[in-house]
Order: sequence, then structure tokens, then C-alpha cells
Amino acid sequence: SCAAGKTAVVAIFENGSFIVPVESFQQQSYQVIKSPQYSDAVFVIKKADNTYKAFKMNCTHKGVTLKVGNNELSCAAHGSKFSFEGKVTNGPAKTNLQEFEVEVTGNIVKIKPS
Repeated sequence: SCAAGKTAVVAIFENGSFIVPVESFQQQSYQVIKSPQYSDAVFVIKKADNTYKAFKMNCTHKGVTLKVGNNELSCAAHGSKFSFEGKVTNGPAKTNLQEFEVEVTGNIVKIKPS
């Protein structure tokens, strides 16, 4: 799918949080965000109930950056796969993705990496 080639959006990063406008989720239910102030890519998904989840896009096996595929995040190194809920669906990874705190205020989605 063309989603696999989706490039990361450079997000505002201030006071330790990513700032993403709600409207950036209108075309697609998820975003991959990056910032020069934070070393890792972050996967943010808007769920059907209008809540958001955010995960560090690093495989919990060896820390390799994950790729977004067909309703899953996958690791090119050893084949680990994760659902859009951050859960391991295929090893060798055994640990779910690191989840970040998400707060929605008005038209802003704030993601606080831990």
C-alpha cells in the first residue's frame, strides 16, 4: 500500500511535548511524527472513538525503527510486527511498544514522550 511510503511529519516540539493539530488526522487515521529535538519517530493514531494513542516507533527487540504497513508496524531487521494498538503480533520482540501520554486540548493533540 502507499501508506508504507508515508513520510514523517515534522511536528512542533515544545516543553517536552509534540504538538499536532487535530485536523492533520482528517485524511488518515494516523501520523508518523518527528522532531529535531527528539531522537525517535513517534506513531500517533486516532481511534474510532476519537481518542488517540502514541507509541515510540522503535522495535522492542533491538530498537530498530519500525515501518508502517497494512494496519501494522513492522521491523525490517528480524520480522517483528506490532498492531496499531502497540501490541506484539509477531516475534522475536516480546514486549509491546512503549506508549506515550496523549492529551487533547481543543484542536491540539499533545504527545509527551517519557
